[in-house]
Amino acid sequence: MADLKSLAASRSTILNIDPVKILIKSGLNVRQLDDVENREHIDFLKASIRENGFLKAHPLTIFQEGDSVFVSDGHCRLTAVKELLDEGLEILTVPCIPEERGVGEVDRILRQTTSNSGKRLTMLEEAHNVERLNSFGMSLAEIARRFGKSAGYVSQLLDFKAAPAEVIKMVKKGQVSATFAAETIRDHKKDGKGVKILKDAVAKATSQGAKKATKKHSVIHAAKPKIVVLVDLLRICRTKLDAKADATFIGKLDKALEPFGD
Repeated sequence: MADLKSLAASRSTILNIDPVKILIKSGLNVRQLDDVENREHIDFLKASIRENGFLKAHPLTIFQEGDSVFVSDGHCRLTAVKELLDEGLEILTVPCIPEERGVGEVDRILRQTTSNSGKRLTMLEEAHNVERLNSFGMSLAEIARRFGKSAGYVSQLLDFKAAPAEVIKMVKKGQVSATFAAETIRDHKKDGKGVKILKDAVAKATSQGAKKATKKHSVIHAAKPKIVVLVDLLRICRTKLDAKADATFIGKLDKALEPFGD
């Protein structure tokens, strides 16, 4: 096999390589095949490759360590090819391009999130990458900057990854959106009601014929706007009360508004 390192300077070089010889490096790819959306994506790729072959316009990115060749970008495409090979379809080679020089493990992890090619990572997969980058000594602020995301979003990813197994399972099965799940777990970290709220939302979505629960299926989230309006009205009333108003009533009103801050 050609030495990929000698070709790394030329990203325009297309190498046609036997897919059997391309490996998936353990721990590099965070794609989770038990996630419904990922499984559907791979099945879609398999159908496309069966019909049209492996498109040269979307080559795999590969790198070499010793005598072994690994995929850097294109894990889903390679997985689709390997499954098709197991099913008896003949695929002699797939188009590949070598990584440029100087790319390391941190760069590969970052590219999984920032790359515009392929299917975007789920929130749970992004959260895994945040933890891995943090273990390499990168601060959360730096990770957020490199991801092109806010620090709040990165923090939310870690909250989501720490969610109960029941919640992660619901997201993987496609029963609830990751964004809704992450927000609910974060908002109810103290009272621990997040799991029940999500389960109730899934039950409501199912009863309405919806495949996935979102905010609109949650009684808690649906009621929020009305609560906000009521709090605003109470604040207006409070500002209009003068010194002659009943002190006991003012005290009760202030007490009621206390949990909502200024």
